[in-house]
Amino acid sequence: MLRSAPVLLLDTAFVSQPINTHIFAPFLIARLEEHPDVHERTLDYKITLQNIGVNGLRTVPLRLAWTEAMVPPVPLAAQTEYITEAAAYGLAFTILAHFTAAVLEDVTVRGDRFDYIVLENGVRYGMEVSGTQAEAKSILRDRHVQKIR
Repeated sequence: MLRSAPVLLLDTAFVSQPINTHIFAPFLIARLEEHPDVHERTLDYKITLQNIGVNGLRTVPLRLAWTEAMVPPVPLAAQTEYITEAAAYGLAFTILAHFTAAVLEDVTVRGDRFDYIVLENGVRYGMEVSGTQAEAKSILRDRHVQKIR
């Protein structure tokens, strides 16, 4: 386990104003519960941030923690790919709120080049989230490059 990792408590991490992101919590928890490194409803992550707080790329440790009450009592009524995508949204929104002052302002429409519009310090940004399950970092890196283009 990462000893110096700050803890992100998922039961209080979701922001509901001006748009409800709580709807993604069950999906995120369902995916986290499947992770082989989960220990007592905690998971140590390394989060890669780009141009957040400082210019450039940096990796920071983060311990995700959740409660028993957050664990879905029955399987979610969604296809595997949707659960993964919704879990990615949940993780993105909790990390966004933890590391920035940005808030979700709006959801984009199908065909836009990104998923959400966020507002930070009066500046609007597009936010793209991709839920991809892959073990090979090269696959994720290639997908990231493709999304940026």
